[in-house]
Amino acid sequence: MYLYGRNVLQEMIESNNYSNIKRIFISDSAKGNIDKLKRLLDKKGVKYSLTQVKVIDKLIGKNVPHQGVLIDLKEFEYHSIESLIKITEKKEISHIMVLDQIQDPHNLGAIIRSAYGSDSDGIVILKNNCAEVTPAVIKVSTGLAFKIPIVQESNMINVINKLKDAGFWIYGADMGGKPYPEVEYYKKSAIIMGNEGSGIRKLVRENCDEILSIPMKNGTDSLNVSVSAGIICFSIYEQRKYGFIPKSGV
Repeated sequence: MYLYGRNVLQEMIESNNYSNIKRIFISDSAKGNIDKLKRLLDKKGVKYSLTQVKVIDKLIGKNVPHQGVLIDLKEFEYHSIESLIKITEKKEISHIMVLDQIQDPHNLGAIIRSAYGSDSDGIVILKNNCAEVTPAVIKVSTGLAFKIPIVQESNMINVINKLKDAGFWIYGADMGGKPYPEVEYYKKSAIIMGNEGSGIRKLVRENCDEILSIPMKNGTDSLNVSVSAGIICFSIYEQRKYGFIPKSGV
C-alpha cells in the first residue's frame, strides 16, 4: 500500500505515527524542503532510502505528483465490533462514530481526522456500499487511520444491537432531529452518520434511540457529511470537557 507526498509523511513523522511504515523512498533529485524532511527523519530515527525518481515513477506512475517521496505501508487491518466494544469497556466515558454507507473516500478520511481529534474510541464502517480504508483515505487522514480502531462489518442493525447490549445510546444524525446543542450525551454514545445523498436509511433510523440534527439558517438544508461529523464529534468533546456532566447510563 503506497502513499506519496512530503506533507503527509511530515505529518505522520511529527505525530509519531510511523509504526505502520515499511519503507520510505526519497528521490535523490527532489528539491524544496526535502533536506528539512530528511533531518526530521534522522532526528526520529526513521530510516529511508535515496533512489532515482524513475524508481518511484515505476512504482506508482509517472504522472503522480509524488514530490519525490513515496511511503510503503503495511496492509490495513480492521478491528471487529467485539474488539472495539472490549476497548470501551475499560472506559467510563466513550463515544464512537458509525458510518452508514459513506461512499466518498475523502469524506471517510476527514471523518477519521475529526474522530481522532475529538477523542473518539473508534469508527464503524460497512463492507458494502461504503468507502474502505485505501491509500487515498489514509492520505486524507494523514495516517491517523492507523491510530484509531476502525471496524468493518456487514450488517448495520447487528452493529447497533451489539452496541446497545454493551450499554451504548444510539444517536442518528438526520434532519428533523433534536438540535445537537440541546443534546446531553450519554456516557456511552454512538453517533450514526448517513450516506452523502440519502442520509441514514429508514431501518437504521428506526433503530436509533434518539435523532439529532444541526440547525441551519438562510435556507441551507444540509452540510457535507464530513463537516457534519466534525461538528457533532467536537460537540461531544466540548460538552464532556467543558460543559454538561454526561448522563450516567441507558
